[in-house]
Amino acid sequence: MNNRLAEKMAAVLKAIAHPDRLMIIEILAGGEKCVNKIVERLDSSQSLTSQHLNLMTNKGVLARRREGLHIYYRIANRDVLKILRCLFRHCRNR
Repeated sequence: MNNRLAEKMAAVLKAIAHPDRLMIIEILAGGEKCVNKIVERLDSSQSLTSQHLNLMTNKGVLARRREGLHIYYRIANRDVLKILRCLFRHCRNR
């Protein structure tokens, strides 16, 4: 592994390393959702949720599309789900 690859990997891990962001990924694992549905499920503010969504989109974890006035998010990097499943198993068994 070279430094550039290690930096890219660390950036993805940092992008998901927050409880709300982990919950967003779990919400989106079931399929694409509108921002309003994500905010509702997180029980958080639209502003804070949008910040989390933008960060993960900028790092390539999520993708978004606009449909009229609504923005829909989906998981762009499905490998992130594999990482989270490994972490879930590890943390659940401790």
